[in-house]
Amino acid sequence: MWEDNGCVKSPLTTDTTLVCTCNHATTFSIGVINLEVNTVHIPTNIDPYSVGLIVSAVSVAGLVLIYIVLASFALWKDRQDVLTSKIPTAAELRDFGLRYRELFGSPVPASVLFTVPHIN
Repeated sequence: MWEDNGCVKSPLTTDTTLVCTCNHATTFSIGVINLEVNTVHIPTNIDPYSVGLIVSAVSVAGLVLIYIVLASFALWKDRQDVLTSKIPTAAELRDFGLRYRELFGSPVPASVLFTVPHIN
């Protein structure tokens, strides 16, 4: 069992270091007692290099998140465009080619195929 009775802040304590002194040992200690000064270092300033790394990491994470959102929206919009557009089937293209040949007596030129938005 740990006891805090008899523990006080040492005069060695500074603005950046907390030093505690105790006048007792715990109940589970047996034999030799080695008394050392317990120090806790309290940082008073933050390393600018660490702040720079944190800002950089947050910035990169934000840009990646924006990219993912925009890419997801673009893929969703592209899928919506594909679902709403009428793309002719192979059978419709064949029928169009046969009707064109009957009317004009020649195969369908490539320029006509690429300018026809859809076949009715």
